[in-house]
Amino acid sequence: MEEVKKRKSTIKITGYNDLFGFMDPTKEPEALYDIPLDRLHEFPGHPFRVLDDARMAELVESVKENGVLVPGIARKREDGDFDLISGHRRRHAAQLAGLADMPI
Repeated sequence: MEEVKKRKSTIKITGYNDLFGFMDPTKEPEALYDIPLDRLHEFPGHPFRVLDDARMAELVESVKENGVLVPGIARKREDGDFDLISGHRRRHAAQLAGLADMPI
C-alpha cells in the first residue's frame, strides 16, 4: 500500500469568523434586531435558490400565524444595508406574509 503524503497547499480557507465578521467567537451576538426586509440582500455569489413551492406555502402560513421564530444571520454592508447570510427562505416567507421586517 502506498504511503499517504501530506500535500503542501497554497489554498487559504477563510475561517467562519472571518467570513461572517464576528470579532470574538467565544461570545454570543450582543443583540437581536428587527431589520426591514428591503434592507436585507443576498450576499454576492449566493449559491442557493428560494423556491415558491408547497414547503414555502407552509412556511408562509407559519410566519403569518407565529412570525419568524428563528432569527436570520446578516452582516452589515458599507452602504448601511445588510447581506443576509442565513434566512433567505424566512425572508421570502416574511415578504409573502406581508411583514415589514424580520429578526436578525
